[in-house]
Amino acid sequence: MQYCVIHFGFAFRFIFILIISISASAQETTSNVNKVLVDSIYNLGKKYQHSDPAKAKEYYEQSIELIDALLPKIDSTRPYLLKKADAYRVLAGYSSMNSKPVIALEMHEKSLAIKRMVGARESEILNYQALSSLWGNNGDYEKAGIAADSAYRIALETNSKKFLSIAARGKASFFRATEQIDSANHYYRIAVEKAKDAPGKIPGYAALDMYSRFLRDQGKTEESLDYLNQFLDQLKFNNDTIFFTSAYLSKAEMQLALKNPDAAIENFEQGIYYAEKTNQRDELIELYNGLTKSYALKKDYRKAYESKVRYFDEYKRRRDTSAFRERAEIALKHEYNLKKAVDSTNFVQQKLIDESELKRKANTKFWAVVTALLFVLSLVTIYYLIQRKRSAEFALRNEYLSDEVDTKTEEINELLTETIQHIKSKEKIAENLQKLSKEEDGITLKSIMVDLQASKADNTKLILIKQNIEKVNFSFNKRLKEKHRNLTNTDIEICSFIRIGLSRKQIAALRNTSIAAIKSSRFRLKKKLSLTAEDSLDDYINSI
Repeated sequence: MQYCVIHFGFAFRFIFILIISISASAQETTSNVNKVLVDSIYNLGKKYQHSDPAKAKEYYEQSIELIDALLPKIDSTRPYLLKKADAYRVLAGYSSMNSKPVIALEMHEKSLAIKRMVGARESEILNYQALSSLWGNNGDYEKAGIAADSAYRIALETNSKKFLSIAARGKASFFRATEQIDSANHYYRIAVEKAKDAPGKIPGYAALDMYSRFLRDQGKTEESLDYLNQFLDQLKFNNDTIFFTSAYLSKAEMQLALKNPDAAIENFEQGIYYAEKTNQRDELIELYNGLTKSYALKKDYRKAYESKVRYFDEYKRRRDTSAFRERAEIALKHEYNLKKAVDSTNFVQQKLIDESELKRKANTKFWAVVTALLFVLSLVTIYYLIQRKRSAEFALRNEYLSDEVDTKTEEINELLTETIQHIKSKEKIAENLQKLSKEEDGITLKSIMVDLQASKADNTKLILIKQNIEKVNFSFNKRLKEKHRNLTNTDIEICSFIRIGLSRKQIAALRNTSIAAIKSSRFRLKKKLSLTAEDSLDDYINSI
């Protein structure tokens, strides 16, 4: 039997461990499946990032949702946090192209927050370069310069071959917009040169395109055309349609500068086609403006007018009141964050300081509350102890007073007994005096003097009785005086006698008066106390 129990225990443990192992294995399998799904959706976004922005946008949004669901289930979160940050950056770029600067800024902020959290400093360059372009397009060159400086400084600090060309291009664009031509030319050359060492094709595209435009604006047509042809050759080779708009715009503007309107019109229309296809609304303004100039150069004024109308429609859409209001909200909402962007290292340090300060304040507040609670608890404890002590003292005092009342009551009873004897002795004196006046035998003046001396002693006892009764009824007498201020001392004394239960005969003896006089005093008292004939004087006095 014992052998069976032991083996049953081992079997139970084995089954329990097996269930846990299967459960853990199932969870791990589920996590792996989710990772594969996230990776595939994210890679689809990268695949269509340049050729089909609408489709890429959808994939990136899905990948963010899947990453949020996956993060709590995996141990190594950094790779997926970086993918999420990159998705936010790309979505910010699409929002910027669609003239939605507020959304673009929010996306960049989310992307930068994740990168700072995981320490991906080098990849911050892409965000700051994009922010520089965003602010430049909205006319805020001060913030554009700050963002461009941040991108270039981080590229140098991290010795980034991957992003140095992009950072240099951002600096060049800022100097070009602010008409600092020599500085712009210097940074464009750096961008083109460093793009050769950068992995990927995008840095080279952008550097060639922008430097070609810059040279064309400076009147250096041949040099500009050389860089433009390099750019177009790379685009055609890689079939990156999102950049076709920029390439055709540059080529059309070049043909227009060479007074070749037919070639310019052809390239402008190709640019408009790709701008509409990839929803690059800001580029349409330049394209329709160039197309208008090309038709005017060709003297086809009807088509020039139609192109001008389209140009004004796009320009009005970009410059309408709501757009200006959006930009004002951007400046107000993100001013503090962009000031921090001057030095992201200081930003991180300041954030740590802020967090430390918040923790310190929270701890201070916590201990302040604890101290206050302890103080209140101490006060309550002290108050309880004092009240407990007072209650004990009050109980002892009541016990003492109760004993005192009992003692005084006994004394009063004893004195009352002696008082009755005193009354009898007075009656005896009166009888002896009567007998002496009749000269009866056996009665002498000496015997009467002895009786009088005994009577004196009895008077002393009467005074003592009254004093004891007054002590017993001290509180009662006080309440009676407060309630009925019209009572005399005699009235109060009679009331106190009644309260301790003395009869009329006993009261008459103590007052050295007749029972009839006491009866009259009781009647007078009822009037003073506003009692009716039916009311009981004794009950009323005992109720006070």
